[in-house]
Amino acid sequence: MRIRDKSITAVCLFPEGIEWTSLKIKQGKTERQERKSLPFSETQQEGVTMATVVLPENLAGKVEGDITVSIRTSELIMRTIEVPSSDPDEVASMVSFQIDKIAPYPMDQMAISHEILRETENGALVLMAAAKRTCIDAIGETFKKRDIHIHSIDASVLGWLQLLKKGGHILETGTQILVIRDGIDFALAVLLDGIPLSIHSLDSTVNSENLCEALAEEIKYTMVALDAEHDLPSPQSIDFWSVTELPPATTACLQQRVGLKPNIYSLAELPPLSEGIAERSRDKANRIELIPTEWIEHEKNKQLKKQVITASSIIVGVWICALAILLTLFKMRDNDYSELKSKEEGYYKKATVARQDKLKLEKLKAKMDQKNSALEGLREIVVLWPGEGEISDLTRFNYEKKKGEVQVRGSTDSVGSVDTFFNNLTKSELFVNIANQNSSTRNVRTGRETTVMTEFSVTLLMDQEGK
Repeated sequence: MRIRDKSITAVCLFPEGIEWTSLKIKQGKTERQERKSLPFSETQQEGVTMATVVLPENLAGKVEGDITVSIRTSELIMRTIEVPSSDPDEVASMVSFQIDKIAPYPMDQMAISHEILRETENGALVLMAAAKRTCIDAIGETFKKRDIHIHSIDASVLGWLQLLKKGGHILETGTQILVIRDGIDFALAVLLDGIPLSIHSLDSTVNSENLCEALAEEIKYTMVALDAEHDLPSPQSIDFWSVTELPPATTACLQQRVGLKPNIYSLAELPPLSEGIAERSRDKANRIELIPTEWIEHEKNKQLKKQVITASSIIVGVWICALAILLTLFKMRDNDYSELKSKEEGYYKKATVARQDKLKLEKLKAKMDQKNSALEGLREIVVLWPGEGEISDLTRFNYEKKKGEVQVRGSTDSVGSVDTFFNNLTKSELFVNIANQNSSTRNVRTGRETTVMTEFSVTLLMDQEGK
């Protein structure tokens, strides 16, 4: 089965502006990858989100295809749960039930989604996510102001996890604590055998002085909560990925307070976040999707309406063209008829004369068989002689009927007429062969004037079978 060719673009925030990565997918394979960015069109406030950012005005002409937008972890409720089923409909129902228990807002004010992390013996391990509907609508309006329709909304922290896994930074076995701080988002994730058991936002407003204390408390609280649900192996370290360097004092403080060695890494070592979101966007079957259903239906109806209008326009256009062609044909026929009718009288006399001449010619042909006759040969020579000159003197015209041979000799004062005459003879239907072509020039003095005369001779064989 041929996979439809498509284009995917992931758009993400970074502290100075907007970045995006476009993937060209052809028959299921990535054909081209494009990464670009634009600075903010105006000074943005701290804590900017996709719902509050002022997008560059020229962004619409640069992004294309199915567009996925990242959303901060602080705007999401994310939990990992194990459900006793792997059936998609049953899993969706159980996720809605669990979100309803923990969400601080009514269900009709939430956008809910999930993705299956892995199937278990009794069901499936599921990562569920929910966001306030007003936040999702605000993101949609932000892009709508630039005439951009978004097709998907994904969590930025999951984009980073995608890049870390692709780069070999996710442990396949054991417990791993990850802290990600990219200047826009600040998140804590705990993974078991490469599967996220807990993902939640940290306070992005903490400064370097109280960062250690706040982070240590979050890690301790999270590990205690997870130990109550899972039998976790003890983690060996804390992997801290950041766009800025972590002060040595904070590193030492974390090791003392948590009892784990902090491994400090720079996010600059990884590809852009938009690349991770774009890679996740390729998997549409099992991925968190926070776009409301009515958005999708509205876009489908919009596309359907556009197709109907286009089809109707084509049909009307074809009908108008057909009608115009018919009217033009009728008008042309009417004009032709009028023109022919007006010329009828003028042609009538000529046609009458032509008919009379034809009758005379037919009678003459009936009385005289001019085929292969001397007269017919002479007529053909006169017809084929070029119009720009005349034969001044035809000194010889000999016709041998038995051989069907005509010998012609003459002279003319028309320069070039002899060559044209010889060339015309080759096209004659009466003469099938031409031989003994010869021509020469001489000067003839008449009084004080001298004339250049061209003498010529040729032997012609007539068509004995009358072809």
